[in-house]
Amino acid sequence: MTSSYFYTGIICAVFWGIYFLRKKDTVLSFSKSTLIIFYILTRFVPVAMTQDIPAGTWRNFALEWIIILAGIYYIRKKKSSALTSCICSFYLFQPGIILGILTGNQLFLPAMFVTLAVLCILDTVIKKQGGSLLAFSDEYLLVTIGSLGLFAAVQIYDQHWNNISDAEEIPVLYIVSVTLLIFAIVRCSYRIISKKTFSEHLKPYIVEKTCDCEKRPVLSTRDMVIMICITLAFAVTAFVNLGSVRTPETYRTLNYDVAGNNEIVLGFDSDVYISKIYIYLGYTGKTVMSFSSLEEGSNDWEVFESKHELSSAFCWNEVPVNRSLNRLGMVITEDKEASIHEIVCLDANGNRILPTNASYYKELFDEQGLFPEELRTSYDQTMFDEVYHARTAYEFIHGLSIYENTHPPLGKIIIGLGIRAFGMNPWGWRFMCVIMGTAMIPVIYLLAFAMSASTGTACFTTVLLATEFMHFTLSRIATIDIIVACFVLLMFFFMYCFSRCCGSFRNFNRQVLFLLLCGISTGLAAATKWTGLYATLGIAVLFFVGLFSKVKNIRQEKKYLSVLFACCLACFILIPGCIYLLSYIPFTKVYTDKGLLASAVSNAQLMFTYHSDTVFEHPYSSEWYSWLADIRPLMDSYTTVDAEHLRTIVTFGNPLIWWGGLVALFHQVYLWYYRKCRNARYLVIAYCSVLFPWFFIHRTVFIYQYFLASNILVVMIGNSLHHIKRKKIAMLLFGGISVALFIMFYPVLAGVAVRTDFVKRILQWLPTWTMSF
Repeated sequence: MTSSYFYTGIICAVFWGIYFLRKKDTVLSFSKSTLIIFYILTRFVPVAMTQDIPAGTWRNFALEWIIILAGIYYIRKKKSSALTSCICSFYLFQPGIILGILTGNQLFLPAMFVTLAVLCILDTVIKKQGGSLLAFSDEYLLVTIGSLGLFAAVQIYDQHWNNISDAEEIPVLYIVSVTLLIFAIVRCSYRIISKKTFSEHLKPYIVEKTCDCEKRPVLSTRDMVIMICITLAFAVTAFVNLGSVRTPETYRTLNYDVAGNNEIVLGFDSDVYISKIYIYLGYTGKTVMSFSSLEEGSNDWEVFESKHELSSAFCWNEVPVNRSLNRLGMVITEDKEASIHEIVCLDANGNRILPTNASYYKELFDEQGLFPEELRTSYDQTMFDEVYHARTAYEFIHGLSIYENTHPPLGKIIIGLGIRAFGMNPWGWRFMCVIMGTAMIPVIYLLAFAMSASTGTACFTTVLLATEFMHFTLSRIATIDIIVACFVLLMFFFMYCFSRCCGSFRNFNRQVLFLLLCGISTGLAAATKWTGLYATLGIAVLFFVGLFSKVKNIRQEKKYLSVLFACCLACFILIPGCIYLLSYIPFTKVYTDKGLLASAVSNAQLMFTYHSDTVFEHPYSSEWYSWLADIRPLMDSYTTVDAEHLRTIVTFGNPLIWWGGLVALFHQVYLWYYRKCRNARYLVIAYCSVLFPWFFIHRTVFIYQYFLASNILVVMIGNSLHHIKRKKIAMLLFGGISVALFIMFYPVLAGVAVRTDFVKRILQWLPTWTMSF
């Protein structure tokens, strides 16, 4: 339920922040449809986010409607429609009420009736003084903050009145919250007694003229040069030290069921001391083996590792030996195959020792020079989820049994293109991810330029993406997240282009072209990862909002709308469906008993079950609300170089962009409502569409799930600074700091050797930023 608590605090903070940015002596009014949306956001959404809904929640839901109807009856008799809607919104965004419903607390009903009675009495008293309840919005806000803090103190941190005398653990949050509540009550009472109330005749808020750029942006040669330069700079930076171009290729397959082919026995001239062996495992991965030794002159094999798991595919797996022996045996202990590419035996000094019978196992000892002598790092082998995605890409190419089937196949097919071109090595399996990450650079430039018609704003936004930590890291790892992010960004770009030219048959061919490109991008995104489907919900909302904001008379444009919707059926159902099905061609080559449709359906059932039920403990797992503040990074790779140096790769966001992006998000909501900024509306809807679904997902998740939303934050920052005074100075300063941070954190983003004390003292800004051990 913690997730629901954080959600409640966030939406209430956004509402009240926007409200207090209004002009003085004005009152905001909301339409009935807006109030209905507010009700859904503040009631149904937090309940839907809760896994185990208390029985009292539904009782409180029903009881609240009695209060709502009574309140509406009272205020509609005494207030204008504008004041009525404003007071209703105040009620809906009161966190104490939301959390009371959410927890099913039995004190909810009496507390609400007492509150309603007090408000009615206050309204009567204030009205006699010629004032209004809305004049006490400051005090109401203090009550809102205090009630939310008090609830968190009691329910989450288990702080109570009895703990105040506890010198070891002072209930700070409890004390602050109670103080705010008391101060609000005292201040409100003082104003009423002293008759310091304000006039009830508040002016309605007048919406300012839209701040969008109305002219059609046209790319100049200067724009093309800037866009290409930033793209090339990012590509060069991303390709530097990407990975080795050579790894062991020949291999020997062991089979548990085949006698004589389920074991390896290595012989040596006499007893030699073996400190450890390294086994470069192939596509099979996670192989359990038994290791035993035989001394010279002895007939008794000694098992020193009965069940040792070789866990990582296309990786050097270490097996400690630390004994003198004349024979070294290894046997598969599970009913499966094992693909072994190379075995390296090391003595006490780390020197390689070649067995006397190496020629018998020539596939296992013919590429000894490819063993990284000093360090085994991500430069030479797989890291993190590469053991799944790169491996499955290899399996697609060779028609092998498919291991990773918890995501649609297209992402692995694209990774496989690099493997086909450069081989099954780190450079090969990471190549296409760098290409996809690089492709996002010109797309973000075009989107920012289309929104602002400003070269400076587009350049600034693109620099932010190029220096965004997670974008850089994911571009250098063979996982599907950067691939789906590229397609989702294309979706939003093409839908934005459509929204600029829709509304009539004028430029209809361009509209259809943008819809077609958006539909293709949608199909590619969905066939890569289901998170692409989350963005599809945002695309649908943006389509209808953009269209009907321009189509004022539906009857007059009936023919246009009919033809347009027919095009949408083809672009967003038929074409994406075909792309999704065609991505399952590798499945049909391996599992010949199923066709495309059967493979897609059965795999969809498996994916849904997996992603619904997968919950496990992981040191780097995190909830969605922690992503917003960049709290828990994900360590992809870690190697101790020596006592003073390390090499690590960490996935997390540029704190300037992620923290500044939250301010920009708040500003976008302000621009949307106060200045009717269509760009701000577009960005807020796009951001919410890729973040909102994670509110209802209760499986184990990680910070990179926020990557799609973080890309929208980049555009938000650009749009926010575009609308402020002295924007050039602000962009230069913000962009310069972002570049400086990227340079400072580059070692832990690219896996470059760096001093351990530098990481601990300079780079670990938060206690939860684990970058070293």
